[in-house]
Amino acid sequence: MTKGKAGDMNTSSGTAEATRALRRLLRASALAFARHDPALSRALMAALPRLGTVACLPSGALAPPELGPPEAGESALDCLRAAAPRLAWRRPGFGQLPEAISGAILVTEILGPDGMVPHDTLRFGALHQQAGHDYPEHNHRAEEIYHVLAGTALWSMGGGAPEPRGAGDFIHHPPSVMHAMHTRAEPMLALWVWRGDIGARSYRLR
Repeated sequence: MTKGKAGDMNTSSGTAEATRALRRLLRASALAFARHDPALSRALMAALPRLGTVACLPSGALAPPELGPPEAGESALDCLRAAAPRLAWRRPGFGQLPEAISGAILVTEILGPDGMVPHDTLRFGALHQQAGHDYPEHNHRAEEIYHVLAGTALWSMGGGAPEPRGAGDFIHHPPSVMHAMHTRAEPMLALWVWRGDIGARSYRLR
């Protein structure tokens, strides 16, 4: 009985720690989006009460990306670094990306139909792409917004020329428009949001 109770306490403690880390990250992310997209910021803030229960914790199958040591600050980058070990990381592309590509990219879905915290109208999470890798052209019916927290990548959209975008930048992908990301000398870390038609079935590679 003692071992069972200790296990229950450890599980409860882990869930509480994950919830606190997610709460800090979600609040910091909402503030980061506030000037760029106030409606999105309000939607993220409105999701805070959902964090009373975390649907899933990391299984250990995929180790979190190396994001650098956590700082004591309250920026989105600080909060993401602190929360990273408690997030459920997976490969991108809903199973459609070849392993040679998906193996260099990790995503976490914090809010969403497949997220740690269920949400019906948003997908929200983070993406880490290793240096020197391409995320090839793809599209989806969801509107997508990225906020780069660290690193630089070349971003292309709608057949246009790639443009370098770095920390602090926001990138907006309208629904169904082809887009791609290419890292070169350094990795890239960004927050991402899907809204609108957030069903995974519409995800397509060119």
